[in-house]
Amino acid sequence: DHSAVLLMPKYKQRLKQESPAVREVTWWTQRPPCGVHWIQWTGTCFDAARRCSQINEFTEAIVGFITKMVEDTTPITTIRTFPNQKPLVDKTVRDTLRACTAAYKHRCLDSPPET
Repeated sequence: DHSAVLLMPKYKQRLKQESPAVREVTWWTQRPPCGVHWIQWTGTCFDAARRCSQINEFTEAIVGFITKMVEDTTPITTIRTFPNQKPLVDKTVRDTLRACTAAYKHRCLDSPPET
C-alpha cells in the first residue's frame, strides 16, 4: 500500500508544464504609414495580370500583389502567450485590475479607476 503512493505523478503548474507560445502578429494602426496611398502604383506592371487567360491566375496575381503591399507597409510584432493567460485579458484589463487592487489596498474605494 505504501509503495502505491509513490507512483502518483507529481503535480506541476500549467505555467511550468508548457512553454509560452510565440507568434507573429500584424500590428494594424489607426493611421496608415506615410506613403501608403502612393505605393508603387506608378511602377506597377498590371499587364501581367491582364494577360492571364483564366480567372484563377488573375485572382492569384492580384491577391499576391495586395499581400506584398500589406507585408511591406504594416509592422509585424512578436508576442508571447502564456498557457495560463486568458485570451480576453489584454493590457487595458490588467491595468484596470491593478488600479482596482491598489485602490482596495489604500482603502480608496469611493471612486472607480479611470480607464
